[in-house]
Amino acid sequence: MIKFKSQQLYFSILCLFTVTWNVQANGQAYRDELKQKSERHIKCDTVPQLADSIFGAIKTLLFDSLEVYTPSYFTIKAAYDTLQLDQNDQFVLLKQQYLVHNLYKQHKTLQVVAKRNKINLKFIELDRKEIQYGVHKNGHPFAIVTLYCFRNNKKFTISFVAMKALDHWYIADELKLALEKKEIKKVPFSLE
Repeated sequence: MIKFKSQQLYFSILCLFTVTWNVQANGQAYRDELKQKSERHIKCDTVPQLADSIFGAIKTLLFDSLEVYTPSYFTIKAAYDTLQLDQNDQFVLLKQQYLVHNLYKQHKTLQVVAKRNKINLKFIELDRKEIQYGVHKNGHPFAIVTLYCFRNNKKFTISFVAMKALDHWYIADELKLALEKKEIKKVPFSLE
């Protein structure tokens, strides 16, 4: 009986060691994957540079072209660290994944709206851009970017919110396409 208990103990310790080793190895592999992904992210120094880059990315129709302009996990983590906010790694990862997923849904909606209005995004042209800067209540700078575009006879805007983190600008939210309203000329009416 004592021999059986010692074998159980030995087996339990071996299992615990194996599980701990696997968790550490998988955690390291996941951190390596995050680091590799973060190296793909492009940092823009100015909002006009980001606006031009986002315009080009939208024309490719691929979300991957747009995703590289979002802040990486390490950028968000470093931003929280500079604000001396104690956020655990899972929270930061969740925040970054939420941002990317939300942007993915907005990108799909933008493409649906363009298709519904017979706008081929590959061939759109930029007329001008408008940038409104602001500061969030927590002190982070942001910008609302509006791109005035056209294709054939259709005029429309593509807009998004940009955020500044660690001296670089990234796309953050509110990516949308809206058709410009046409002015309706009123014809004078007379009964004569």
